[in-house]
Amino acid sequence: MSFSLAKMHRTPPRNAQQCEQDGYSENMTLVRIVLGILLALLVVVVAVPGAILVDLVSGGTGMGLCTEGLGTCTTGVFAGAELFAILSVIIAVIGALIAGSV
Repeated sequence: MSFSLAKMHRTPPRNAQQCEQDGYSENMTLVRIVLGILLALLVVVVAVPGAILVDLVSGGTGMGLCTEGLGTCTTGVFAGAELFAILSVIIAVIGALIAGSV
């Protein structure tokens, strides 16, 4: 049994006029806007904890998390793990939305 690509059915490529008639370009613009929003949201979710850490290390209050600085900051035992889990879920959901819209 032989396999030939020439025998496979292929749809002809669409030209720009067909795409515009079908509203394809408008849909792609919407998809690009949604992707841009999701990527911006992902950057914010990743950047905020980093900004808090930089503020704490430089002697600040961690944007209000530790009012008297890092030396006197009291947190729960599982605060770091809880923050990691929450951020991981948020990043996974945003990543899944991005992958689903492509």
